[in-house]
Amino acid sequence: MYAFSSSNAFASTRSRRVTAEAYDLHRSVPADRWCVTYLDLAFLRREVHFGLQSGEIRPEPGEDASDAYGPSIYTVTEQYVKPVTRRAGKMSWALMRHPAGLKCEVFISHAWQEGVFEFLAKVRHSWPRGMRSAWCCMLANPQNLDISSFLVSPKTSPFAIALNSCKALLGAGLGALARVLEARRSYYFLPACTELVLGFCFVINNDGMRRVMHFVGVVLCWILLVRDFGGVLAGFVGHQVKGFPSDDGEVRVVRCFFWLMTSIAFSLMEVDRINARSSVAESEELRLGYEGSIQYARCSQEADAVSIRREISDQVDQVDHAIHVLLAAGMSTPALREIARSVDIRHAAFAEITGAMFLLGPFATTAISTTVVDMLRCECLWHRVVLVIVSILSRLMLFALLCRSDWDEERFILKVMNKFLSVAVICWLSTLPFLLSLHVSKPGCALFWLFVSDFLLLSMLCIAILGIRGTARLPFGRQILQIIFSRGRNTLLSSVDPEAYELASSGSEIPDTDSDCGSGSSDEFALES
Repeated sequence: MYAFSSSNAFASTRSRRVTAEAYDLHRSVPADRWCVTYLDLAFLRREVHFGLQSGEIRPEPGEDASDAYGPSIYTVTEQYVKPVTRRAGKMSWALMRHPAGLKCEVFISHAWQEGVFEFLAKVRHSWPRGMRSAWCCMLANPQNLDISSFLVSPKTSPFAIALNSCKALLGAGLGALARVLEARRSYYFLPACTELVLGFCFVINNDGMRRVMHFVGVVLCWILLVRDFGGVLAGFVGHQVKGFPSDDGEVRVVRCFFWLMTSIAFSLMEVDRINARSSVAESEELRLGYEGSIQYARCSQEADAVSIRREISDQVDQVDHAIHVLLAAGMSTPALREIARSVDIRHAAFAEITGAMFLLGPFATTAISTTVVDMLRCECLWHRVVLVIVSILSRLMLFALLCRSDWDEERFILKVMNKFLSVAVICWLSTLPFLLSLHVSKPGCALFWLFVSDFLLLSMLCIAILGIRGTARLPFGRQILQIIFSRGRNTLLSSVDPEAYELASSGSEIPDTDSDCGSGSSDEFALES
């Protein structure tokens, strides 16, 4: 009996020491560093899968334990996270993996009843590029400790600290804005530019017809490409072309290049279509449970909800405004909140990549290749070389701006590029018949095209450098922004109802056929800087 009592006393003493050490660890490592990595989530999935197979994790009755859904996060926390971290020293799963902590870049919100496999799959699929670590409630908090000491005030709680430190927010499928902390975050996300990671989206009114159109377009382009390439190959093999290609050979080479670029365009449009399928559903998911104001947001503990509402009681209007901008635009940033009253910013987060890719790629390639060929023929004039250099440098600067800009400015630049590309194509198609009627030579047509494209590129570069706020300060800047942000049949509108964004946030609508957003289904959304 004595030995048994001594053993119990030793175990109790050791347990208290371990508990104290766990508390000390969590106090020494800032709450916003209780993070895990993308690879940690992959490891967690393997561990849960092994636990299911070995019987260590037993799903509750009614839970779907399939690989697609998995046991609930609550079950995994009780039967895996708690036992594992208890044996390791009662720290959180995140600090068990990374005792020194990791910088918080992504905040992951989840629901306790959702399936862990589905949750992990969506998080890994939606993981913002360029970010390494994420703060997730079930993994960040020490599940074997009483964390009430960390929850003295909502403003100083681990959740709030992590939210204010992160650059991106991934939300679970129960209506993030229906939860008080995430709704509050929509306003306090001022230091970073936030947005809904809805993917690069393209015009879709009928998803099925778009898919058929893209497939047929690619097939026809490759049929025509093979035909023209066969003609070029036959000409060279037959020694019909000597030195530089004949006029017929040049035409066929140009046509090959054209069909190749067109097939790539259809492929990029299909990529945009696939990415866009989740856009509207993600927007609807964000609206789920939101009743028009943060005042109606829910919290698992009513006392916490009352405390949070008390802290932000004098900022409800600002928070609601930030949320309305988020719902309308797909992102809520200081720049968008400034212009939202006078510019229709609906779907500002959506931008297709097809136009931008072509503007930076094939058009630049065409300018370079035609100039090089003319230089080899000793037919290239100095002013044409200058135009080509301006064209190339402008594109390089645009690409650099895209890489270095915040997320809302990147979306803005993509929209600017797409709008100006449309203007360039319209100018070219409208003036080409006129030039041909005047019997202008091919070099003359190429020179005219370079001049127009350089003018548009420089204009585009100026707007991209100014950004959203700088453009808004220009004379007629709000009208310029309206044209850039507007979509479809609204493109020619120069002003809108100041409350248009609020109306847009009251329901989810399918974008116009000339817009850059589509329909589909997904349960995950993301806010990203």
